[in-house]
Parts: sequence; C-alpha cells; structure tokens
Amino acid sequence: MSWYATMGKWMLPWGLWACIGVLATGCGDELEAEPVSVGTEVQAMRAGCTLLRPVGWSVGQNSCAEYCLRPGGPPRRTPMDDGDERELFATCNSSGRARAFCNDGRISVQPISCIEGNVEPD
Repeated sequence: MSWYATMGKWMLPWGLWACIGVLATGCGDELEAEPVSVGTEVQAMRAGCTLLRPVGWSVGQNSCAEYCLRPGGPPRRTPMDDGDERELFATCNSSGRARAFCNDGRISVQPISCIEGNVEPD
C-alpha cells in the first residue's frame, strides 16, 4: 500500500489524514489527559559485597582467623548479595565464631567468640 490514501478523487498523505481527523473531532489542544494510576513500584539497586577470606576478628585480647593463608597467597573472594549473612568459624591456631554481613555494599563482621591456641573449632 502506498503512503497516499485515496478518498474519491483526492490523494492525501496519511499524516495529513491524521491531522484532519484531529481537527474534525475537536480534540487538538482541548484534550485533557485523564489521570492514570500505574501501580509501579520502585526498587533501589542494591550493591552487593565481596567478602575477602580468610576473615579475621578479635574478642578482647584474643585474635582469630577462619584459616591460615600462606604468605603472599591471594585471598578467596566470596560474593554476597545485599542483606546476606555468613557464619564464620576460626580454624587457624584458634577457635571461634563470627558473622559477616553485607549491607549497602559494605561488609561488617560481628565477633561472637574467639579462643587463641591450637584448639578444635566450636
């Protein structure tokens, strides 16, 4: 089909027919938009975290670590989503527990217990 519409003997471009239709209905500038309720919910993009392991923590004078990392060894990376929580257990010359949290792209560690020395984990 061509871009012209035939009405009797006249040939007009489609765009002109659209303009004539708007003028004929009287809805040009007089048209008032009705309010439309669109139930959209905005969800914030939350940042995740990368937990570098082994994690270390202390309770009082005692220091704990999840495991021993050889000198110069690369840390293990554990991805976490915002709001995630991980329970950590000390096994490197100590015994203890802690929790790691990911909130708004930041890691926080909450120590629970820590006993230094060659002891078995909780």
